[in-house]
Amino acid sequence: MNWAYLILSFLVVGGISACAEKKHGNLSQYQWKNRIILTYPSSEEDWKKQLQSMQATKNEIDDRDLLILRLDQALDQFSNKERFALIKKYKLTPGTHVLIGKDGFEKSRQKGVLNLEPYFKLIDTMPMRKKEMNR
Repeated sequence: MNWAYLILSFLVVGGISACAEKKHGNLSQYQWKNRIILTYPSSEEDWKKQLQSMQATKNEIDDRDLLILRLDQALDQFSNKERFALIKKYKLTPGTHVLIGKDGFEKSRQKGVLNLEPYFKLIDTMPMRKKEMNR
């Protein structure tokens, strides 16, 4: 299976296809709209595990306005130069994942295979998320 196609399909199905239409080098286009997980999986095997987790929690991802960007490969949203700038800025190495809040600030980091549950729990404690849940 072509993983790039699967990733693109996941993004489109996840309701964020509009993001793939634009090329921007920074994350400001997502500020106040999306929470972002910058992921740099350490291997294709880890990425497959992450994809399974993302597919199993699609509703939770959508509900929290999460956008998951894999930075170890080319993206439609960013040129390679812009992608490498994000990797450098957030000090991403293989197996590192960073949660960026809607305010544009880093909220949490993980190492190893991306585990979405701790991010979901953290997001649900945030004041903005509490307001979203009350609506």
